[in-house]
Amino acid sequence: MEEEIKALLETFRRPFQADGGDLILDKLEAGKMKLRIVVGEEGCRECIMPPDVVQEIITSNLKETLGLNYEVTVTIEDI
Repeated sequence: MEEEIKALLETFRRPFQADGGDLILDKLEAGKMKLRIVVGEEGCRECIMPPDVVQEIITSNLKETLGLNYEVTVTIEDI
């Protein structure tokens, strides 16, 4: 199931990368997932969705696409 989750997350990475950021999977364990939005120096922080919105979208997609109920935590970090 981990590969299916990573494949789903990969579809969300592209828009972040287009704005000079990325979406990183920090931790995946039984029913919990920790993600981090990173924004580089050249990135557009104002262009990137807020963590709470990303959290809702990913939680919803995990449930609808893969039938998983995960507690998703998303943070944002400037690098």
